[in-house]
Amino acid sequence: MEIVKITKERMSQILPQTVKDSDLSVYAQKVLATIINYHLINEKVRTTGFLAINNEDLRKSAGVGKNYVIGALRELIECKLIDRKVGAKWKVGEQKMASEYRLILENLKKPIKKPSSDELLEMLFSTPSEPLCTGDSPTNTNSISNTISDSIPNTISNSLLDTDTFLEEMVEKPKNLKELNDYFIQRMEKETRGKDLLVDDLNSLETKLEAELEEEFTDIPGYKNIVYLIRGSMEKKKEKLIEKGYSVMMY
Repeated sequence: MEIVKITKERMSQILPQTVKDSDLSVYAQKVLATIINYHLINEKVRTTGFLAINNEDLRKSAGVGKNYVIGALRELIECKLIDRKVGAKWKVGEQKMASEYRLILENLKKPIKKPSSDELLEMLFSTPSEPLCTGDSPTNTNSISNTISDSIPNTISNSLLDTDTFLEEMVEKPKNLKELNDYFIQRMEKETRGKDLLVDDLNSLETKLEAELEEEFTDIPGYKNIVYLIRGSMEKKKEKLIEKGYSVMMY
């Protein structure tokens, strides 16, 4: 499929007013406008009812950086504006499978508000009848709730640990949801221990961890639930900063 880049003029033309009036990030608005645009101009997309596109082509079409695509998609999914069926990584001898995106049109007409940290955690602890993304169903969420309260670090850091370095320290990669939960708790502790972090750095860390989750662990059933662990932890830290009026939180 030919890449069609979204422009400011086109965004202004096709984005519903509900989206323009929302607190969605500019990255989420660009990605949403891109998905809508393909539905409008591509006959195959209109016929099938979904857009099939890989992350890199979606990134180029939306004009956003690699580190912001996954976070933007997560915003749209959590606000229930799109449904995403994750594609498979290409292997020799297998057919390429791009991710599929469907618009939830009825929600585009309603007021849009990002879920709060409490609502995100409720999504984590509950077992939804329909997953936010098409794909693996969440499993073993109790193991996550049992560890979240006493394992989230109380310190934050200015420097973000290199993901590859941390992975090298792991003896084995997580094989199930419980191990994945423990892994990301350790990741957040590694990233934040004993230092100070700006709100922008918290946002960058959140995006980085979500990207790692999406790129490395899609083979683990229920992996999508870990995003609520990440977002819940980061959101509470950001709320503390905002409440106290600090640009840096000292622990």
